[in-house]
Amino acid sequence: MFVLFAAGVVAVVLTATAAALRFNDDAYNWPDGEVGTPYFKELTASAGCPPYKFSVLSGTLPDGLSLASDGKVTGTPQRLGKWTFWLELRGAGCPTDKTAQREFSASVTRIKVTVQTNLLPDAVKGAPYPTQNLQVIGGTGTGYTWSLANGALPAGLTLTPSGTISRTPTANGVSIFTVLATDSAGRSDTKQLSIAVVDALSAAASASVGEVGVPFSAEVKLSGGTPGYTMTAAGLPPGLSFDAASGSISGTPEAVGSFGLQVAITDSRGLRATSTVTLKVVGHLAIATRSLRAGSVGTAYGVRVRLSGGARPFRWTARGLPRGLRLSTGGMLTGSPAVAGTYRLQIRVRDALGATSSRTLALAVR
Repeated sequence: MFVLFAAGVVAVVLTATAAALRFNDDAYNWPDGEVGTPYFKELTASAGCPPYKFSVLSGTLPDGLSLASDGKVTGTPQRLGKWTFWLELRGAGCPTDKTAQREFSASVTRIKVTVQTNLLPDAVKGAPYPTQNLQVIGGTGTGYTWSLANGALPAGLTLTPSGTISRTPTANGVSIFTVLATDSAGRSDTKQLSIAVVDALSAAASASVGEVGVPFSAEVKLSGGTPGYTMTAAGLPPGLSFDAASGSISGTPEAVGSFGLQVAITDSRGLRATSTVTLKVVGHLAIATRSLRAGSVGTAYGVRVRLSGGARPFRWTARGLPRGLRLSTGGMLTGSPAVAGTYRLQIRVRDALGATSSRTLALAVR
């Protein structure tokens, strides 16, 4: 009896091992992709010896998609088309390397409804606004209807169902609103846009604080008037340069101080103005404290680790603190030491511009 039972078990094991490794039926059904929309497909297999590993044998998947070894296909399709490729399935758990190979195909048939308009020009109070036709692609490609999903246009301007913004603004201010484009099949997309109604030209920098020895970059942004600006600038901090074409400031500051950058602007209507942009340069970050006063076991202790230079906010870290002390976000050593001894504190600080400074300080606890 025992011999017959054992033989049966062996037969079952041999039969299971001999089963051909194969892709499951659902592996052959690939959903159509859409340009701009995340894609997911999971391949599965049976028989053979798991764990299963999937790979591309030849050909390529649709642009933007990739196949992980666990059979998950992910990514975002980048263009329309049909792709044919061979995939290999391996049963990694078999004593001998078992594989299955099959040809598959996947198609990207649609483009996601996408509002392409990213920026709108400013408007001048009391002057006709240059007609703007909002742009959208994807979906059915026809029958788009435009509306406001949130916010409001500047007083005096209108948005037509065909996507045209026009008329004459009547009040200064910045209006932020969200437009909604819907195609004939009901698919839609939104985009947040803004229009500034202005009288005067002005300039502002995207970053206003630099640090000696730390690379600096900023963009001079113009507002007011009518887009189509030209500009020049004078009064830069030493070590920085200005690109008039792009409005970018770059370089490594060399001197501490407050500098008034004079930006001379001319807009497309010929309006001229000079706007002052203040740039502040601070000294290079450094831990100024060189020694710490001694502490006593069980006695309240408080010492601020001093800094020179740097741009706020600061981030402090410390290693080697005696039990009972901590370093606050403001650089204060506080608490009550619990154990006597001499401790070597490794203190490090990082500022808002990425500069760092480290110092090892000795602390005696009696």
